[in-house]
Amino acid sequence: FIILFGAFLTGVILYSCIANRLIKIRTRQLSQSLLRLSKYKKEFELVRRDNEIYHRMGIVSHISSLISHELRQPLNTISCYSQGLLMRLEKGPMEQGQISDIVYQIHKKTQGADEIIKKVRDFAKFGSRPVATELNQSIRKAVDVFLLSSQCSSVVEFKPSDAAWIKIDPFELELLVLNLLRNANEALVKTANARIEVNVSINKETSEVILTVKDNGPKLSEETLIKIKRGFETTKKNGTGMGLVIVSESVSNARGKIDFIPSKDRGLLVKITFPLDRHEQKN
Repeated sequence: FIILFGAFLTGVILYSCIANRLIKIRTRQLSQSLLRLSKYKKEFELVRRDNEIYHRMGIVSHISSLISHELRQPLNTISCYSQGLLMRLEKGPMEQGQISDIVYQIHKKTQGADEIIKKVRDFAKFGSRPVATELNQSIRKAVDVFLLSSQCSSVVEFKPSDAAWIKIDPFELELLVLNLLRNANEALVKTANARIEVNVSINKETSEVILTVKDNGPKLSEETLIKIKRGFETTKKNGTGMGLVIVSESVSNARGKIDFIPSKDRGLLVKITFPLDRHEQKN
């Protein structure tokens, strides 16, 4: 009995030692796995962040031409005021009030240009930052900027709705509308009586805001429509397709949806649906 008890005790001690040894080995392996996982997670985050930055920089690079149109207006105004002031001073002394008014206008336009640059810089650095935005006002501003650009060769008709509040990055919304207008305008190059219709409506039953941009360009084939929906593909000779990617991503960031609907007779209808911001709408 003593021998059996000794053998049993020895076995228990041996088993305990082996178990402790295995636990230490497994613990060390688990710690190493966790360290590797943490390392891979950090590397993944760095790669993801870099990709996001590169993507935003690619978008910023693409939209530089659009921003140049928006900057052209305040810069041209500054130039006109400056030249006018110089010409007026050459004729003789001016009243202090007149000089102050001109300098104020120059300062105001300079602030406007600086605000545009700040919006681009902030977007490149921080990405999309949705806030409560009144859709009609933003679209009107984008339409005005587009009409002032030298590339506009179409008649643009804008039909606003009642106040329509949505949550979207105002800068993204402006780029979205400018891209849609530019695409429609380019599709109308060879079209007589080129016309672009921009409409905003509110569906109270579904609490949605609907933005449509329609052109009377050539009838689109099924193959062309598929290319447009894919993104990163374009029917333009020197195009990259990035414009519609910007549009799609901006809509997605605002929790909206976009549809490309070919008209029965001619042209394309782009329909974008945004969820209505009920809190701002009530206010």
